[in-house]
Amino acid sequence: MFLAPPAQPRGSAFALRGEMFRHSRTMQPSAAPEPPTPAPRAPTPVGLFLYFAYGANMRREAFQKLCPGADWLGVARLEGYRVVIAWHGYASVLPDKASTVWGVLWLVPAASLPTLDTFEGVAEGHYIRDTARVTTPAGPRGEAMIYRAPRADPGPPAPGYLAEVLAGAKENKLPAAHRAALARLAAGSAP
Repeated sequence: MFLAPPAQPRGSAFALRGEMFRHSRTMQPSAAPEPPTPAPRAPTPVGLFLYFAYGANMRREAFQKLCPGADWLGVARLEGYRVVIAWHGYASVLPDKASTVWGVLWLVPAASLPTLDTFEGVAEGHYIRDTARVTTPAGPRGEAMIYRAPRADPGPPAPGYLAEVLAGAKENKLPAAHRAALARLAAGSAP
């Protein structure tokens, strides 16, 4: 039986991850005006869905607290994209035919989607849901849900965020070249 964690008030410190790190996904100043909140692009799943995490949601213990009942399926990659830090200070992906984003694949109960959407700031316009084709060491896995920023504007990383992403990359033994690219983001240079 799935028991959803209690809803967190908007703007909270996301208590579901409290001991890992605190952030409020508040928007950092941007020269561009805020766009209207986009509608999710991915269909609403029923039952279970595949979710590709490439940021702090790679941390197994924290993600399983956020989405109880989620199963870690292993390392996967998203070809034709690169990871960036978006205007709000958190990771996103942009199309780039010459790049690959490494992360992990989760099998998530659909009942966790509202909690995940809230955590990712979908209603605030920080992310939209989308789908992308992912590949595992066993080969193509098919379409998985991803969160990506609705705008390509870059920004500096939120305090403490990239340390969590790097810890997740290390925990999941992502390729050294990808971990080095993430470290370059932490240093403020392009991956």
